[in-house]
Amino acid sequence: MSRSKSAESVTSRQKPEWAVKIRALRGPRTQVEFARLCDVSQVTVSRWESGVDQPTPSAYARLAMLAGESYRGYFSDLSGLAPSYPGGEKWFQRTEELAVSRVPGFMRQRDLVAEETRKIPFLRDAALAGTPMGTDQQFIAEFLTLPAHWFKDESELCAVTVSGSSMEPIINNQSIVIIDTLHKHPRDLVGSMVAIRHTSGVAVKWLRRNANVYLLMPQQASADDPVIVLRPKSDLSVIGKVVKWIGTPPTAEPPSE
Repeated sequence: MSRSKSAESVTSRQKPEWAVKIRALRGPRTQVEFARLCDVSQVTVSRWESGVDQPTPSAYARLAMLAGESYRGYFSDLSGLAPSYPGGEKWFQRTEELAVSRVPGFMRQRDLVAEETRKIPFLRDAALAGTPMGTDQQFIAEFLTLPAHWFKDESELCAVTVSGSSMEPIINNQSIVIIDTLHKHPRDLVGSMVAIRHTSGVAVKWLRRNANVYLLMPQQASADDPVIVLRPKSDLSVIGKVVKWIGTPPTAEPPSE
């Protein structure tokens, strides 16, 4: 059964008791805040509350830890785990002393936890970036939650995995890039790093202009990564401007002594 059909079947009948109690336990907190306490994604909390997905035993144990006296036993029973899991017999009795957030103490002191954030959809298929399907819930793997001030208000953001090594060492193959798909016309992006759609996925290039010709340039042009002329009816198209990226440093042998 597809995700959309599954969601329809849940909304067409009464939600399970556990879904109702989870929503009640969240209270006035946002799903993002509650997800942080439960050590899961916001999407997971949403699917719990809609009755689409049931929490795992360890997630039920976490909910029991967060719950008050009225729900603690309920979630504990659903976890199927002993009351001593994982911190001894006093685990359920000392919830106020447990570290239920991974946010470091110095961030809490600076009140950065309350900072306004922005949820950016991370797409399962990079080719969907900038298309109507890119906003469909079933094509979103998860949401990246990042500080809102990192981005302009007038932007439509998505995150995808890029392929190719044309931008190394700045952006490596399989890095995650965040793209503003609202602005995609070449004339507005000259001098910027842009994401382009091609037959094998999504790649990143510099966009330059020479007279009336737009050029897509790799970080270091070579026979394998030449400069490409952006033609109106080619297989390449600009998805938008790259505004941030997330990558993993490549592994290398340590220098010899």
